[in-house]
Amino acid sequence: MEGMEMKYDVLLAGATGFLGSHILEALLDKKLEVAILKRSTSDTRRISGLLGSVDSFDVDQLSDAVASNSFRNIINSVTAYPNKTNAVSKLVDANLVFPLKLLELCKDSRFINLDTVLQRNLDFYTLSKAHFVDYAKLISKSFVNLKVEHMYGPKDNPSKLIPYLMIQMLEGKERIPLTKGEQKRDFIYVSDVVDAISLILDSSFSESFSEFDIGTAAPISVKEAAEKIKEVCNSQSELCFGEVEYRLHEPMLSTSESTSLRMMGWKPNISFDEGLKKTMGWYTGDHNE
Repeated sequence: MEGMEMKYDVLLAGATGFLGSHILEALLDKKLEVAILKRSTSDTRRISGLLGSVDSFDVDQLSDAVASNSFRNIINSVTAYPNKTNAVSKLVDANLVFPLKLLELCKDSRFINLDTVLQRNLDFYTLSKAHFVDYAKLISKSFVNLKVEHMYGPKDNPSKLIPYLMIQMLEGKERIPLTKGEQKRDFIYVSDVVDAISLILDSSFSESFSEFDIGTAAPISVKEAAEKIKEVCNSQSELCFGEVEYRLHEPMLSTSESTSLRMMGWKPNISFDEGLKKTMGWYTGDHNE
């Protein structure tokens, strides 16, 4: 369809990631016209069965893609987390520079951004995410910011707490060093997050900037979460609480009431226990979970 403008319902950035892969599946279930942004080097394993149903644009050709097509909505789920291999510049590129360029190029589209609930000055990750929202407030005509609590589920990054613990236990790790586990987190299953995004996509807002928290309002301690994971995995691993120091400025409580979303009819449907079983089912090979 070269030389012919296509009109898409959604341009999804970050489709190859954990959340993005689940968003893509939901968008296609809604029978929407969807295009995705990815790099030629992107790992597409999470969406390998969906690639034939969408048009793909290379991130390096972003300007050309936007110039020759129109997108009613942009969903940005691109995220780079701090780790030993991600320099600060890489975090800033992924969490600030790239979405800012996308926002500027797609100035007539509604922009739905996936953000974190963590405080802005916690680390370079949270700061870079917050700076993008600061710019968006100043330049966007229609921007919806979604601050997501501690999400988990199938296809998650194995370095994150829940998949890390599950993998360690399923592999029969004898001892698992942990912090004291007193910090409380609002764990939310990925399908509940996707349901919230779907509701936002179907809604209209008169303000140029809107913001919603996505959480269960039912935080539990990391210690309790780890013990539940051990039970679900039927693991004999020893959970060694207190052997790891808390990180600097560790938040001891994170939770969201999600009042505005609930008033719109959304609510979380998957309990933590059920979500753990579904997630473990995926890791043990039952991908119907």
